[in-house]
Amino acid sequence: MSDPISGNNVANNGNQIYNPNQEDDDFEITGTGGIHEQVPSAEDDDFVITEHVQRPSGNEIKKVDLTGSFVVEKFNLPQKTANILNNIRVAKPSSGIINALGRMILKVVNLFKGVSNSSVLSTPQKLNELRGVKIQSQLPTPKQTNAKPYTMTTEQLSRLAGLGAGTKIEPFAEERTNNTNLNNVLFGEKSIPTLSDIKQNPEFQDCWFLSSITAVLSTQGPDAIFRLFEPSNTPNHVLVRLGENTYDVPLGRIVDGNGNKFGSYSANWVVALENAMLMHIGVSYTNTEAKDVTAEKLKMAYRSPGDGIDALLGCSYLHRVGTRSLPMTSNEVLNLIKTKLEKHLPVVIGHASKATALSDGISPDHAVTVLDVENNNKVVVLDPYGEVKKIPVSSLKNYIVTSAVDYNHHQKVVDTNDKADEKRAQEIEAHEDNDKDDF
Repeated sequence: MSDPISGNNVANNGNQIYNPNQEDDDFEITGTGGIHEQVPSAEDDDFVITEHVQRPSGNEIKKVDLTGSFVVEKFNLPQKTANILNNIRVAKPSSGIINALGRMILKVVNLFKGVSNSSVLSTPQKLNELRGVKIQSQLPTPKQTNAKPYTMTTEQLSRLAGLGAGTKIEPFAEERTNNTNLNNVLFGEKSIPTLSDIKQNPEFQDCWFLSSITAVLSTQGPDAIFRLFEPSNTPNHVLVRLGENTYDVPLGRIVDGNGNKFGSYSANWVVALENAMLMHIGVSYTNTEAKDVTAEKLKMAYRSPGDGIDALLGCSYLHRVGTRSLPMTSNEVLNLIKTKLEKHLPVVIGHASKATALSDGISPDHAVTVLDVENNNKVVVLDPYGEVKKIPVSSLKNYIVTSAVDYNHHQKVVDTNDKADEKRAQEIEAHEDNDKDDF
């Protein structure tokens, strides 16, 4: 079977999860099997490694440097994943001249459209409203329950991030992060995640993930973010739950010897999630039966919002959330969005035609979070660049909608012979291959 987002061939072990209340074939979830055997890792409290870990590459374990920044030289990964990550390097992300010019045009367009800074979403009143939003869906039980969290070396992270030599972790906090100050390190003085914490780096095209984060936060509240984090026994790390896995994630920015940094300009908790998502992509797309795993398929840039919503809501890469592709009328899209928001389910839209997107002040192949519907004639969206915009309903027919289904029916299993799912996967893959702009 083909992964509906990546196009990778993946195994589903003959099971499919079914939601009897799903609206149509575009909102279907498929299931997968278990976890491959894992490579044991050394335990330590201060990052000074004195034992050897079984490493497929055969490299020796080095002592860790904790002066100002640090590197990690241990890992706990499935054997296949480790073999792949030790022998590939993803291309360095870059937005290019055309996208830079596109962003300049958008700035001019948005001058006439009354765009607001995302800080309007973090006033005391808005924060109280956000606190009042309650989680509508619980995270499924992770399949990694009896396994140690996945870890990666700094070199493996560097290869996945497309960084160069001398990569280290620049910690968020000057002192070691422990269980007593983790919340402050992640969320700062506000003590909660806010919608204005997110700001995309134009050189790093992860609008799909940042918009997924804001969509989950805006519809399910801060608790939906809090539940993703747990204290780690490893200094300057935090445990992050994404998909059906748990990751021991560095609390800091991944930066190489030339100063190139991975991730956005966002708050610490967002960067920690980006670090975790980088690991999640590496594990999820290598720990399958797919034989054609390439660096191109492991890159963080230009993915689908479905990948992000899957991970944040506790689904594996083989449990698909709903991606509703074209064609749909504008009213159909509007009704779909209103239904999902009323159920407190995350909604992300994007990938519009260039003419439509530019007229709306949105990048053509960009993803934005839907926050609200205004007077049934405009949709209020949050652009991950930190701007609140309004899109006319008449434009919606040209956008692709990504949302989620009711997760209370995950355990209902039926046959997987679903041709509609394969057809949708081909349509999405073809769309992603044709459109690569992300201003």
